[in-house]
Amino acid sequence: MALTNRRNISLYEEAKAGLSSLIKQMALVGFSLLVMLLLTKGNPSNFVVGLSVFLGIAFVAWSEKKRLTDPKQLFKITKDLAGANLNNANLSGVNLSRANLSNANLSGVNLNRANLSDVNLSDANLSNANLSNAKLSSIILHYANLSDANLIKANLSNANLSGVNLSRANLSNAKLSGIILHYANLSGANLIKSNLSDVNLSGANLIKANLIKANLSNANLSGANLSGANLSGANLNYVIIDNSTELNRKWRVVWEIVNQGAIGLNLRDFDLSDANLSNADLSDAKLKRANLSDANLSNADLRRADLSNANLSNAKLRSSDLSDANLNFANFNFANLINTNLSNANLKNAVLSSAILIGAILNHADLSNADLSSANLSSANLKNAIVANALFQGSTGLTEDMKRDLEGRGAMFGDQPPSSESKIRKQT
Repeated sequence: MALTNRRNISLYEEAKAGLSSLIKQMALVGFSLLVMLLLTKGNPSNFVVGLSVFLGIAFVAWSEKKRLTDPKQLFKITKDLAGANLNNANLSGVNLSRANLSNANLSGVNLNRANLSDVNLSDANLSNANLSNAKLSSIILHYANLSDANLIKANLSNANLSGVNLSRANLSNAKLSGIILHYANLSGANLIKSNLSDVNLSGANLIKANLIKANLSNANLSGANLSGANLSGANLNYVIIDNSTELNRKWRVVWEIVNQGAIGLNLRDFDLSDANLSNADLSDAKLKRANLSDANLSNADLRRADLSNANLSNAKLRSSDLSDANLNFANFNFANLINTNLSNANLKNAVLSSAILIGAILNHADLSNADLSSANLSSANLKNAIVANALFQGSTGLTEDMKRDLEGRGAMFGDQPPSSESKIRKQT
């Protein structure tokens, strides 16, 4: 680590700190000599006296060197270190609240769990710095360089990061409520599961940013560039965008569905995989052959929607409404259909293997030739459902009476499943 720049420390502050340190050191040396005299019964040999004096001088010299070079000791003297060089310094756990570190070189510094509340770091270089779990609330970072910085779980509440360089920075699980990121550079940044609700990101550079499962509700993205950004599972409710917002077509369509609805919209063959469409209105939508794998459709309205041949594997459809929907040849493999309304739905040839159908409503649904092998049907309502040639092998949650009733209606519990490949093949 380079020696810290001490030009901002007044002579009075330096002298006061030096005198305080010297008094402590002399007290420790004196105590050590007293112990030596007690151990030798007041008659030490010349060798013991010489060794004690040598060790005392060495201790004082070592202590002074540490005080003059250790940045943690430096902050006990002053908190005005504008322009200081603290490259690669270890400042973990240090309380730097209200310090002035503008234009300081803090590249590679370890500030893990440090308190940086109300600190002025404008124009500071914090590239590759470790700020994980640090307290950064109300910090001033105007045009600071935080490229490649580690900000995992950092508290940046109410911080002003306008114009800050956060390219490739790791901000996963960081607390960002009230933060200002106007024109910030977040290209390639890791923002997985970050809470960016109500945050001003207008004009921000989010090219190739990782925003998986990030909460962007009510965020301002007008003029922002999200080209190549990963918005899988991100919450886009009430997000503000404009004509200058650069967004891949897939995520712009997801934004439109979430914020404007998609009643009757033609989305045939469209890729909506990993999209967060919870609570969306997709009633009467045309989603034939659409890819909705791993999508979140919890509480969505899909009444009368055409999802024939659609891929809904691993999708979350908890409490969604699929009544009267066309689900012919749809793939629900491992899908979450807890408390989902599938009444009167056309599920002919559908693949529901390993799906979770706890509490699902399937009354009057057509399950002819459907594959429900290993599905969880606990508390599911299958009253008046058509189950001719439907496969229930390995399914759970059905009582013996229910099994006999289903078998009487043509269901199969043996080992003769219809071909899954044929069930998910595309129909023309």
